Amino acid sequence: MKKNIIKLNSLFFILLPFIDLITSLVARFIYLPISIGMIIKGLYIFIITLYIIFYSKSKHRKTYIKYIILVSMFILLYFISKPYIFNKDYIINEISSIFKMFYGSILFFAFLVLYNDFKYKEKDINKLMFYSLITYSMLLIIPTITNTNFNTYTMKNNDGSVGWFYAANDISSIILMLYPFIYLFFIKKINNKNKKTYLYYLILLPIIYSIFIIGTKTSWLGLILITIILLVIFIITKQNKKNIYCLIITLMLTLGLTYISPAFANLNKEQDRLNNKVEIVEDSVKNTNVTEEKDQQKLEEQKCISYKITDIIKNKTIYNITHVILSGRENKAYTLYTIYKDSNFLNKLLGVGFSNTSKINNCYVERYVEMDIIDILFHYGIIGLIIIITPFIYLIKLILNNKINYNNNSIIYISIIILMIAISTVAGHVIGYPTTGIYLSLYMLLLTIHKNTKVVRE
Repeated sequence: MKKNIIKLNSLFFILLPFIDLITSLVARFIYLPISIGMIIKGLYIFIITLYIIFYSKSKHRKTYIKYIILVSMFILLYFISKPYIFNKDYIINEISSIFKMFYGSILFFAFLVLYNDFKYKEKDINKLMFYSLITYSMLLIIPTITNTNFNTYTMKNNDGSVGWFYAANDISSIILMLYPFIYLFFIKKINNKNKKTYLYYLILLPIIYSIFIIGTKTSWLGLILITIILLVIFIITKQNKKNIYCLIITLMLTLGLTYISPAFANLNKEQDRLNNKVEIVEDSVKNTNVTEEKDQQKLEEQKCISYKITDIIKNKTIYNITHVILSGRENKAYTLYTIYKDSNFLNKLLGVGFSNTSKINNCYVERYVEMDIIDILFHYGIIGLIIIITPFIYLIKLILNNKINYNNNSIIYISIIILMIAISTVAGHVIGYPTTGIYLSLYMLLLTIHKNTKVVRE
């Protein structure tokens, strides 16, 4: 059984970029209530859970089972508190949303068990993440250079490419999380005696280009911040000078390209739109999207009340800054907050959910704000938020109790986890989305590998 699970894990992570690709393409042209990716990822966690319950000898086995029971109890209470959602119009969307929100947190505890059972090596996980980075980057670059890509934005006058993928923020978060592994696995192996050193560094160019073409503020600013973080850590821990020089060159390159980047161009266009200088033109050709068309039809048929943040932010300058940073999410957040605030006490504990029933009577409850903490809190309440962030509480406890040995790798893991949480708070698509949740869980697992081990400089 163990050999089969090892093979399953390897196959799952190798195929994960292609699973996301197929899911994205299907979602653009065919409306399915449950995506292909959700089915495959659901089967994966189901098989892993069966293994853990019946075969695992890990010391973390009981922790995983307890967490699964806790999540199951929450879901049961959630549905009991909302008996009116048990119909075909609501139930599938509710199940899909719960799956997305809780998937990453469940996987973290599953990974603890698998790591303890199979004794995976850190370098093997780093290698896996590195090759995933290459795959995602190529799946962005190839469609773009062949002009078969989809635009990042539905607005025709905005720049950016998501390759054949679906959501720009999803793919941005994935590549940003994987980006440090080009240093952790690949470049750090290069020594001064290797004549091919500079050829190896060229692998950075397509990675930077793949982030460059996405065209979102999150992707480009994230690249700059992660490069600075890695540079500071490498200098402090006195890493190979070639790695430090490479990071300096990368930082100079990204800063130099900023003014010609799609992200910067889109930022200027956004500011122009705020000043009513540019007309928004929807691109109906390169962003064919059956799912969004169905959502728009719902908006037109149902009662939709949007609340504007200008109700509480009267200063135009402050509002414009907030709007540029959050890209309109501030109004979505304020609308969902109003729905949550006006709900009953039980909904404050368990969330208002995603169903626009007569109890809510506002179709915006069905939509994501795309600010993860806000989405989790308002849609799944205080209890749901606590359950979903339990893995982070576990890590914070390890850090506060001085059970993490601080070396080059562990400091990088902590820094990237903190940065991704910050990104999830502003731009979403990190904690409450399956693939990004998978990679974030792997980061947290890698950090726990440095628990109670002898400190060795990488």
